[in-house]
Amino acid sequence: MKKNKWLVVQSNLEYGPYGPENCEFLRECYSLKYALEQNGQEADIWGFRHKDFTYDIDFNKYDYIFLEEQYEFDWIPFERIGKSSAVKIQLVGDIHVHQTFLKWSHLFDVLLHPIRHWIPRFEQMFPTKKHIWYPSAFDNRYYFHRNLPKIYDVIWMGSPTRRYIKELQRDVGLIQMLKGGQGYIDALAQAKVVVNSRSSEDVSYKNYETIGVGSCLVTYYDSMLIDLGFVDGINCYMYKNYDEFVFKIRQALEDYNWSIVGGNGYYLSKTNDYISRIKQLLLDIH
Repeated sequence: MKKNKWLVVQSNLEYGPYGPENCEFLRECYSLKYALEQNGQEADIWGFRHKDFTYDIDFNKYDYIFLEEQYEFDWIPFERIGKSSAVKIQLVGDIHVHQTFLKWSHLFDVLLHPIRHWIPRFEQMFPTKKHIWYPSAFDNRYYFHRNLPKIYDVIWMGSPTRRYIKELQRDVGLIQMLKGGQGYIDALAQAKVVVNSRSSEDVSYKNYETIGVGSCLVTYYDSMLIDLGFVDGINCYMYKNYDEFVFKIRQALEDYNWSIVGGNGYYLSKTNDYISRIKQLLLDIH
């Protein structure tokens, strides 16, 4: 495949989501740059708060511009990017949270959609654009099988107010945590079972991060996960209601099932990292 020059556009983190932990290394732009390079491409990162950030940039020297930014837009010179000769790609990622960035989607050639069933409505809104299903992923440089002791039976990493969490604390002894950076990764790796509770129509990063460290995932049923190779009872557990949620957690904790399913999930993770996503994207955009 031809080696092209890419520009990944995203601001750097100002602080971590749950406190002072260093989360900068997990910023998506770094994962994209690495994955593009692993697929034989050349990539730069450009964005507010990055070292040596400047508006003195020639967008025309790039073959592709990938807009990863999801929340901070005031610093982005959209008109200049739109007039560039590059193929322009926009990730329509957090559309379930806000729709601010849609005002600039007409400037882009390709729209990437983590939420697959929303593609038809965007095809109606932007019929001249190329629309591609682009699931979330994880960075295998940081999420990998670690030889850490399994000190937790079952954990939830997120808000204590999320659906089912208080009930699971009562019924299966679930431990709720809020961590960021390396502490987040280590906690996932130290758990026999990591649960995921749905908050939106998107498929959470936590699904991929959990199998990436080799822990046993118990998550909500989703056809997108099934199409990505997730199989209930084989490389993860899936539930459709609270009773199933409790049953699947207890099943995972019996007879080291969590170890077998977690191992199978780790094998599946090799096709769900950023390198795999970019490999498929390079095929899809040509």
